[in-house]
Amino acid sequence: MSKEKQIPPEFVVTIPIRNESGHVVGEKQFVVYAGLLALAHDLGLERISTEIVQMPDDTNGMTAVLRAEVQGKRGVFSGVGDASPSNVNRKVVRHLLRVAETRAKARALRDYANVGLVALEELGDEEADAIDSRPANVTRLPARGPQPISDAA
Repeated sequence: MSKEKQIPPEFVVTIPIRNESGHVVGEKQFVVYAGLLALAHDLGLERISTEIVQMPDDTNGMTAVLRAEVQGKRGVFSGVGDASPSNVNRKVVRHLLRVAETRAKARALRDYANVGLVALEELGDEEADAIDSRPANVTRLPARGPQPISDAA
């Protein structure tokens, strides 16, 4: 029996959960998207594709919906992600398609890699308000997976 691959610890973030008074009442672990992608590559990821299911406009509350499909040695897995001004961080409200796409890919990659943790990038404004500020290193993790080939002279 082969040993199951684990998500590298540098891609798992533990964040304190605070109540309305600001007191820490627990903690929760999240995986970062970069970690999901790295693990999926280690597990034979071959393809990721996305499609827009719904464009955000005034008739749907500015809700973007995307579907992602990942394929690799483990099979084909899909996920759906949505984003609207009511469920994204205020800083990214102008980027609803990108947020919805990242959420959809994260969900599909979590299924592909058999990761039960929620991706940090899936959090909306309400969830983000309940946790401490995200660690500064979360967005600056090392890139993994296929690397570009450079022409060394």
